[in-house]
Amino acid sequence: MRYLSVGTETIVSLFYTSDQSSLVCVEKDNSGQLRQKAVHWFDPHTGERQRTLNLCEDAWRRTISYADECDDTHRAFVSPDGRWVAVQRFIGDRGKLNLWDGKSEKWRDIDLVDAFGADGVCYSAQGDFIYATYTDTDSESTGTALERLNLNTNSRLPTIPFPQHSWAKNFRFNADETRLAVVAQKQTIGGMILVRPYEWDRADVSDWVELDNYIKESAVVQFSPQGSQLAIMNKAEIIFWDWETGQCVLMATERIRFTDLVYSADHRFFALACEDGTIRLHDSVTHEEMKRYDWGIGRIGCVAFASDGLTAAAGGENGQVVVWDLDC
Repeated sequence: MRYLSVGTETIVSLFYTSDQSSLVCVEKDNSGQLRQKAVHWFDPHTGERQRTLNLCEDAWRRTISYADECDDTHRAFVSPDGRWVAVQRFIGDRGKLNLWDGKSEKWRDIDLVDAFGADGVCYSAQGDFIYATYTDTDSESTGTALERLNLNTNSRLPTIPFPQHSWAKNFRFNADETRLAVVAQKQTIGGMILVRPYEWDRADVSDWVELDNYIKESAVVQFSPQGSQLAIMNKAEIIFWDWETGQCVLMATERIRFTDLVYSADHRFFALACEDGTIRLHDSVTHEEMKRYDWGIGRIGCVAFASDGLTAAAGGENGQVVVWDLDC
């Protein structure tokens, strides 16, 4: 086990890159609820720092014409290979989306066309860059569509229509990228989960299957190892939803708040990151707790497993990350 001093503020997300060459950590700016300040790349074997990207670096200010007008920098979304970083920004109430290429180390603005802003981003292994746009009508934001751009060819793909009066916050692919799950915020109150087939040439709003059962818009979703269920971390609840049958199972838990949920590489168990500073490993089939860790790094905000199944990492407060060997 080793500790990494990544930064000075809360680590809100982290993951191992697809080739396991880097452990990528996103650091929050604690002055705002959603503000994020930097992305850090570390060697997961030696713990050495490989690179740090300040989200408001001078290169961004020189490249983006409206940089000096930006009031706020919100969420950063990093691609699975660690190359691309999409950053959500605001000029007043209007949203902007910038994209950084780690290969060229250059920034560019994503044209949102007629949209009022963008909220929610994900990447596919084939290079699809997916982002949710929204419009602003009579001071009420309404979800419009999921826009797609292939980063390898720089070509736009067909838009995926999205249910009106809601907008996408977080995305998740299943293992073979044949299905896409979305956590959406409703225009009225609360959130919902939607699942649909992911086909580049399919564009029918009726393809969405919806779960609207007191879901929070901050929920985290993961596809189960079998691929037929979604594990949903809904604040202090863990829900397993079979979208084909509509069946929901609520896992018995202590009344604590969870911040992240991730399955292990071999799918035998999943980890829950908890606000009480612990990581809890649960059996994927029985849902029983197998092991609990507490390293004293404060509130745990995120957890990740290496694809080789040998190590895992968790991010806490004050820029602290712990990497440990799996022994279960």
